[in-house]
Amino acid sequence: SMPQKKTPTPADEPAAVFDNEKGSKKYSLFAGTICLRSADGDDPATAVVLTTGMGTSKGKLLSGILFPKELRFKFDEHVNVVYCLLFTAAIIAFSLAIAIKVSQGTHELYTLFLYACCTCTQVVSPLIPALLV
Repeated sequence: SMPQKKTPTPADEPAAVFDNEKGSKKYSLFAGTICLRSADGDDPATAVVLTTGMGTSKGKLLSGILFPKELRFKFDEHVNVVYCLLFTAAIIAFSLAIAIKVSQGTHELYTLFLYACCTCTQVVSPLIPALLV
């Protein structure tokens, strides 16, 4: 990059001239700046650090990458209602499966339970895409 000339803030009213929010580039040094020459000759150049860490623009960028804001999707808000509806449908299917098998003359508990559970698996198929997200 090209060398940039920076001037010190005027001694009479430095606060009126320098505004950190507006970014007074004429008086600001940025991260990685190397001072090649000072106008005072033998005296080293002095600068004041205004922000460090997450307060800088690089820090805010890094903070946004490392700690992103939580995203809320409409799917996440309505999924509990869908789960309740499908659970209700599974209970109804379970009850109907047992009632139908009993009316057909099947009285073995093991057979009734397995048939009812297999009927409930029909409710799981709409949930598979929701579980994979």
